[in-house]
Amino acid sequence: MAQLCHRLYPGDLAKATGLTASSITVYVNTLIESGYAERIPETDRIRVSVQAARKALQVMQSIDAEERRVTEIRSRLLTTA
Repeated sequence: MAQLCHRLYPGDLAKATGLTASSITVYVNTLIESGYAERIPETDRIRVSVQAARKALQVMQSIDAEERRVTEIRSRLLTTA
């Protein structure tokens, strides 16, 4: 499964997801246009972009911050009850 994250041909993605190759092409092109994936010119394969990795890190940090906030609120509620 880890190999699905980088350097696959669109046909590989279609097989792995059960989608048609044309659907994968549309999705991949959208990801490329949005900056979340990039095509490797030498091989024509697709990989996740640095921008996507940064965005994933931001989301994880936001989740962690909210988790800390919820824990703090729970703690306050339990100590006042």
